[in-house]
Amino acid sequence: MIYSFQNTIFQPLLRFFPIVQKNEIFRLQRNIFQMCICAYCTAENLNEVEYLDISCKKVRRISSLPKLKRLVCKNCPNLVEISNLPELENLTVNFCKKLSSIHSLSKVKFADVSNNEAITIIQNFPELETLWCSYCPNLTHIVALPSVKDIESQICDKLYHIAGLPELRKIMCGSCSQLKEIYNFPKLEVLRCELSGIGLIKAVPNLQKLVSSHCKSLAWIDKLPNLKE
Repeated sequence: MIYSFQNTIFQPLLRFFPIVQKNEIFRLQRNIFQMCICAYCTAENLNEVEYLDISCKKVRRISSLPKLKRLVCKNCPNLVEISNLPELENLTVNFCKKLSSIHSLSKVKFADVSNNEAITIIQNFPELETLWCSYCPNLTHIVALPSVKDIESQICDKLYHIAGLPELRKIMCGSCSQLKEIYNFPKLEVLRCELSGIGLIKAVPNLQKLVSSHCKSLAWIDKLPNLKE
């Protein structure tokens, strides 16, 4: 059900948004809260929210939501920080060109942070299992993700360092021209690295599938005893 701001059921929520336009709406059903707003705002202190879907030109920070489990955030051009979401498990944030800081999200298991210009490093997500981070033109490092199993990081022109991923099973890193090596991933099973700058593939003893077409710099591939295709 969709309600307008004129519906009194939403009056307790309006205090969190100092400017409200007539045609803006909330959708509220149980603990699912969706908003599309154009006013200057921060999204915080909505203590009972478990699912937040937001698209807002003025939001700058999303934090202090103690029960939030899923966050979908798209087309928020002024968002700079997502933090202090202790129960968050599922994160999707795309087309937020100023977002540079994502931290204090210790329980996130899935993260899609593709199409974000300002992100440079992805690190320190202790329970993260799946990471999508394609089309991040300034991303340079993916490190210290002890539980991650699946990474898709394609067309990241500045990405050059991937390390500290002991559980990694699958990685797609095509068209990453600065990425020079895939090294020391003992559990890696699937590697796709088309059109990349990779010159070395080494210490991946469990690799079963390798797709490496148009890798002009590839000079060394270690023995792959388990390779099937």
